[in-house]
Amino acid sequence: MSASQFSFYWALPAGYGAGSRCGELAERLATNGGVAVEGVFCLAQRTKGQRWRDADRIAHFTLPHRPELEREQDANEALLAARAAIRSIASEMPPGTDLLQLQRLRILGDRACGASADFRYLLGCHATQENEPALNQWYEVEHLPKLAGVKGVLCASRSLSVTDRKRWFAQYDLIAPDVLDSDEWQQWRRTDLARKCIPMMLDVERSMMRRVSADEVL
Repeated sequence: MSASQFSFYWALPAGYGAGSRCGELAERLATNGGVAVEGVFCLAQRTKGQRWRDADRIAHFTLPHRPELEREQDANEALLAARAAIRSIASEMPPGTDLLQLQRLRILGDRACGASADFRYLLGCHATQENEPALNQWYEVEHLPKLAGVKGVLCASRSLSVTDRKRWFAQYDLIAPDVLDSDEWQQWRRTDLARKCIPMMLDVERSMMRRVSADEVL
């Protein structure tokens, strides 16, 4: 298991770090735990089932791929160090700060372009034990590959929550939010498999985010 599979979403509460900058946060995490800030986002629009309603900023961290971390033991040690670094900063925040830890299972498209995309759509859900195999098969065979090929989608991935192993997340890096309204995107929500599997998705969370610049004041 490579450490590069792991990432973290951290919802920064309103008012945190007044006067500081996103770049300073990145430097602190890189120094303390070898963590890279892939992007800092704000909520671009209100969506049904939105996860982060009161967050001022949402930071996405990754553990950069390093050949020396290919061994599972090394990867796990790097993950523990990253968690410790993030918790160290999180301890300065008010109670209830949301830290979402993910293990990426599959990624499609141009990862480099996705890492700099202006918009990101994150969808989380779970399914009953009975329906989970069918839902995973749909995502693996049809849904994720087809949406990754939609015009305006730069990169698509699917992850599993580290803390809740029954909760899944799909992430789409987009050129604009209205990609989700396009006929090409919508057609893959109307296939026979989609009509069967979408009702299996429970407690669905949706967050449309806009990337903010690294030197933007928090």
